[in-house]
Amino acid sequence: MIGSAGILYAAPGSPLRGWLAAAARWIGHAEVKAPSEESPSAPAPGSVSGIAVIPGDSLVILFEESQPEGRARITLTPGTEVTVRAPAGSATFTSQASRLVIGNEGAASTYDIEIPLRAPRVEVLVKGERIFLKEGQDITIADTGAGTGPYLLPLTGRKP
Repeated sequence: MIGSAGILYAAPGSPLRGWLAAAARWIGHAEVKAPSEESPSAPAPGSVSGIAVIPGDSLVILFEESQPEGRARITLTPGTEVTVRAPAGSATFTSQASRLVIGNEGAASTYDIEIPLRAPRVEVLVKGERIFLKEGQDITIADTGAGTGPYLLPLTGRKP
């Protein structure tokens, strides 16, 4: 049983790390945010999939496909992990060295991405085109009308 849990924890794309982090925050009485109620595409509790990774010195989040109707909702958080959540079945998540690949072929979705304020460098790409960059305290976004955050960016993979 414990061996199976260890294998599941170490498996790329396993949601177990995020679940354990959420449980630790809950036990420590830290506030765990629910998906935004303003968004009609916010998934119902229990119907999400996702991944949590430690960003290290630099992390690239790559959406493999462009989705003109899809969105990335990026929020800066006091946490230590980059988390990505999406409606269950809408994407696959693969964690690689300094890279998180999101297989997002199919129906357009809104992806909730939480990036730690202390992360040195996190870049979000769609089909190789940058839509978001956090470098230290500096934020660069492709959509200049996105405001100051949370950032709601289209997954079009092209600059305006």
